[in-house]
Amino acid sequence: MKLQKRLASEALRCGKGRVWLDPNEASEISMANSRHNIRKLIKDGLIVRKPVAMHSRARVRKNHEAKRKGRHMGVGKRKGSKEARMPTKILWMRRQRVLRRLLRKYRQQKKIDFWLKRSSSQAQLPSKPHFGNLPKSFFTFTTMKLQKRLASEALRCGKGRVWLDPNEASEISMANSRHNIRKLIKDGLIVRKPIAMHSRARVRKNHEAKRKGRHMGVGKRKGSKEARMPTKILWMRRQRVLRRLLRKYRQQKKIDKHLYHFFYRHAKGNAYKNKRVLVEAIHNKKTEEAKAKALSEQLTAKREKAKAQKLKLEQKKAEKAAPQVSDPFVIIGHWRGSKGLTDSPALANCCACRGTWQSLWLPVQAYCSPLLRNFVVTPTGWLRKLNMSREQKKAENSEQLTAKREKAKAQKLKLEQKKAEKAAQK
Repeated sequence: MKLQKRLASEALRCGKGRVWLDPNEASEISMANSRHNIRKLIKDGLIVRKPVAMHSRARVRKNHEAKRKGRHMGVGKRKGSKEARMPTKILWMRRQRVLRRLLRKYRQQKKIDFWLKRSSSQAQLPSKPHFGNLPKSFFTFTTMKLQKRLASEALRCGKGRVWLDPNEASEISMANSRHNIRKLIKDGLIVRKPIAMHSRARVRKNHEAKRKGRHMGVGKRKGSKEARMPTKILWMRRQRVLRRLLRKYRQQKKIDKHLYHFFYRHAKGNAYKNKRVLVEAIHNKKTEEAKAKALSEQLTAKREKAKAQKLKLEQKKAEKAAPQVSDPFVIIGHWRGSKGLTDSPALANCCACRGTWQSLWLPVQAYCSPLLRNFVVTPTGWLRKLNMSREQKKAENSEQLTAKREKAKAQKLKLEQKKAEKAAQK
């Protein structure tokens, strides 16, 4: 929709980047090919001018405020030599301005009364100045090295940690023995300063900000990407994470040794970007295997069913081909002569010739047919007794025994019923 964007940018008087087209009404917007239609869509709210993206300076102000307090100004943040960053000349000028401003202020307030003599841009005090009501201690410049040394020995600390009361400088300067120093320590004129703790609060705050991605821009980086975080370390970490997950799944029996080996080799081949991708791959693989197993089971079941049906059909065919001895007529033998019976009903039941030859037949009553079940008609038409196996004989005997037992049970039940009826009548 380049045309629509161009027309909308002209109508809205802004760039194409600030034009927003409603994605839900793309079809309607694409139909608008004139300025009139575009203005109508702007009126309906389908085309909108985006607000100007403001570049917030809040973070910059916060950083500058922290730098004024001395934060983010350590050795790692410095660029250039000490002289280049803050020349000594500028420091000297600032210090002189501060001192001279103070002297002018004191002269105006008439706290001091003396005249200034300038020579070669340096302010010097007069040889006989007349100071106001300032105390004498204001102009005493005693170093008190002896007192500091003795106090450091008594307090068992360095000279830097010894504090001497400036209001009692005259009294402290008179103490020139260890006994007098101990007395002053007892009175509280000489004190051991506490250890200056190097606070890590600012460091922790900075580290927390860095974890969120602050103070990590291009200007803060030192060294190449590979030097700051080698790809080898990232690779090792990722491999350890993936292999740890595979071991865990194998111990929990979620995957077998074959799947473990499969995913181990793929992880080494950089197939998985992270743990989430590996977990998804494991689930997909397991579902695929389950589907394949189900399909194979279905195929085997179908094959078995087809085999069973085939066997059943073969048995039916065999039964149909076998001689039917239940018929009341049994063929004794074929008649070889020219004279004989023709078109008899028994010819159709002949297994040998199926009624094609002339045959001699004899009638056998239906109840006699079970006696002939161990006989079969030969291709020549004669009856032949079957050779029964031991198992068949046992089965036949067992059937006869069961039939006898059932008959005896039925008789017994009848007798008991008759006895019960007689007892009830009495």
